Amino acid sequence: MKTYALLAILFLISQTGAFAQVGISSTNSPPDPSAGLDLNFSNKGFLPPRMTTPKRNAISSPAIGLMIYNTDCNDMQYYNGAGWVPMGNTGIPAIPGPIGVSPTPCINSSGVSCSVVPVANATGYHWTVPSGAAISAGQGTATINVNFGNTNGMICVAAYNDCYKSIMSFQDITLAQGDSVTVSTIAAPHANCDDSMYTFIANPTNGGSNPAYQWSVNGSSVTGATSATFTTSTLGTLNCQITSNSTCIGGSSIVSNTFSATPCSSTYYGLPFYLFCDFESGCNNPDASFYWTNSSGTWQSSERNPIIYLNNPGYATDVFYLTQTFAPPLSSVNQGVYFRNVGPPLVIGQSFGGGIIFYIDSTGHHGLIAAAIDQGTETQSGCYGTLIGGTFTVIGKGQSNTAAITFNCSEAGIAGRICNDLVLNGYSDWFLPSKDELNQLYAHKAVAGAFNSANYWSSSESSTFETWAQDFGSGSHGIFAKTSSFSIRAIRSF
Repeated sequence: MKTYALLAILFLISQTGAFAQVGISSTNSPPDPSAGLDLNFSNKGFLPPRMTTPKRNAISSPAIGLMIYNTDCNDMQYYNGAGWVPMGNTGIPAIPGPIGVSPTPCINSSGVSCSVVPVANATGYHWTVPSGAAISAGQGTATINVNFGNTNGMICVAAYNDCYKSIMSFQDITLAQGDSVTVSTIAAPHANCDDSMYTFIANPTNGGSNPAYQWSVNGSSVTGATSATFTTSTLGTLNCQITSNSTCIGGSSIVSNTFSATPCSSTYYGLPFYLFCDFESGCNNPDASFYWTNSSGTWQSSERNPIIYLNNPGYATDVFYLTQTFAPPLSSVNQGVYFRNVGPPLVIGQSFGGGIIFYIDSTGHHGLIAAAIDQGTETQSGCYGTLIGGTFTVIGKGQSNTAAITFNCSEAGIAGRICNDLVLNGYSDWFLPSKDELNQLYAHKAVAGAFNSANYWSSSESSTFETWAQDFGSGSHGIFAKTSSFSIRAIRSF
């Protein structure tokens, strides 16, 4: 009988090597494809190896996941790599206390310590961590080190001894996302343009409680220039490198924008006058805001434009400062120092702001700019049969008219959308002129660029089926079907 049993076992082993699966069944059914070992009985159970605690402890180099039935404890147990963990007996030892770990560790942080106060009668501790995290040290003890990934979850721990394990204690983990450190430099206002010393200020974001600073002039680090402010009489290119001491910062060291310190302009044109942005880059950035102040701090412009009009004799000999910011998010700051009248009044026909000025309002410092070329010659007004609504014919309404067209009409390649989507000479705030704005463009067409002697669309709707246009040969206005193909010229305001 023993011979037959041995032959059966040898046959089973040989089949295991041949098919890489074992199926034992009372019905001779094949093993499930997903199983390495499939026991299929309706009236019998699985009987694992049974042994006492000393015999269990005598197993040499048990594999992680090895299972036995402990006859001393009357419980299934498995090996977790650090100790034998009871599977069924719970309640003794006591539940471990709160897990000592920050509930918001940094994403992808490593070596994070997690611990509990040792529990009476416990001989080991079984820990689990969130998906993507790994225990780098300490499994089986009251303290572990964890390398986190990028997935939130729970850290759990149960205390155990030879026969019993506790109910698990747990801590929810929400990983803190890493932010980038940024820094920008600005120049502090000076009393006048003849000052021999210039002060610069570094403004870090996510720099932490005690960031480190290093200023450079003309590409060389300045010894001792390691604070947020820097004063120098040397003109040239300056920047500041900041190193953050904040947690969860990706890329903790970064160099600021470069500031070019140059002597102030002293050209005087009389009143009124304009202050112009003349940064090497950024003056045409549609996401930039411009902040103008005077040296005494008694005046700040409410306008956020790259050109400012002044007609106050009290400021005729003052010094002015321009700070330029980019948002969102704040990526850099430029600042320049400007001495009084750095530009004469603007005139119609002047190249400015990405095009040519063709209209100036009664204040003398606001108006309209036309692109120097047409944006289309065979373009439809669009959405024939659809009432756009909310469009007007007067000066100052072209931009809102264009916004209404693009919002209420989804057709591609129409006049309003082409102008709205235009990015030209660094500007992206172009629009299709209203009826009266188009008429001003016609009146100054001789100095506002080349035009065809043809109809040009306006953004002023007349009805569900028609839109205003103007003949740039005769100057006559007319209402035409939206399906007509006319020329278009984009404009922008200043």
